[in-house]
Amino acid sequence: MPQRDLGAQPDVWIPAASITSLRVLAEQSAAAGTAAKLDPLGSVAYTPMVLAVPAEAGRKPDPADRPAPLADLVAGIRDAGADGTEPYQVLRPDPEGGDGALLSTTALYGTDDRRPTDVEAVLTDDRLPPQPTARDLMCGLADGSRNELEDRAAVLIPEQTMALFNLPSASGEAGPVGRPACASDVLEHRAARYPTDVPVLDLPFFHVTWSGADRDAAAREQVVRDFYDWLAEDPEARAVFVRDGFRTGPSGKPSLPAAASPLTAKANEGAVSLLLPPSNPPTSASEVTETLRDYRQALGPGRVLYLLDDSTSMEDNRVWSGPGRAKDLVARSTASIGPDDTFGVWGLSPGDAANHTEPVPFGRPAPPRTRARPARRSAGPRR
Repeated sequence: MPQRDLGAQPDVWIPAASITSLRVLAEQSAAAGTAAKLDPLGSVAYTPMVLAVPAEAGRKPDPADRPAPLADLVAGIRDAGADGTEPYQVLRPDPEGGDGALLSTTALYGTDDRRPTDVEAVLTDDRLPPQPTARDLMCGLADGSRNELEDRAAVLIPEQTMALFNLPSASGEAGPVGRPACASDVLEHRAARYPTDVPVLDLPFFHVTWSGADRDAAAREQVVRDFYDWLAEDPEARAVFVRDGFRTGPSGKPSLPAAASPLTAKANEGAVSLLLPPSNPPTSASEVTETLRDYRQALGPGRVLYLLDDSTSMEDNRVWSGPGRAKDLVARSTASIGPDDTFGVWGLSPGDAANHTEPVPFGRPAPPRTRARPARRSAGPRR
């Protein structure tokens, strides 16, 4: 699964989108100085974000090869009730959990006449709380307990996820790739509408090096590059990406789906565009970071408690201090806390929670230094 944020000290990082690396480096530098260096080796697979609309009888979606700004696509299906039928509910995974949902939210927030609170009102349904991933969202719809929401929800998910859930049931056995085990026949077949203002998820492969972590550096670098070469070039590795609905091809240039891809399956005939529609929005790392903060604020203030082990074994500075260690990880994570949120830091010893220390009492973060607020880009005229 693509990882939105860096972990402690990995050698390899594969987020879902290239723009994520710029956001992570900017937050890291602002919080505690640059500790990690990211060396991009190339993309390993691709999938665009789509608005997957139920293709129910008598209410066919527009052809899949008719792309438009995401706000226009959402408005179009929300206005679909003019003929007396109920409009579609639009759902999206939690932007906290993945790049695709966060980039889609950036496109919606970036529209000049939309406020985050207005957008979230459209994307919220009490019958299904926000799910961490696109697959979790589709599994939540597929369980058949959502009072017909499974047939009335248009979902913002990766194309490959939609394609897999569209596949028909087989013998009842679920393999490592193909139709997800949670998929059920109660879930309505969906067709993709392609937004022009959401970047394609390009699964970039980064070799990560860390300040002060030089042991066996040459050997580790060789292993990392061999792993990338295997993912990017080995036929068996490429076949796994293809069978899971991803598009492959030279780095930066996704090719047409192969014959073994679920994108070319009969179940997805007319539901996807085999030729990937153009999408090259000028999204910046600062816009994405701003969207994440706006999203949190739109949901109301949060309360975050950091629990740190302050037992004797943690007193060694090699555990507490330095890039990628305890204090650094806490400092980096506080970059995403909003001005109305509160947070605190407790120190705990195992088995002695009642006598915790409070290195940082609960309170609001200090206001940032004054700087010019970047203008949000326009998503284009509403049609």
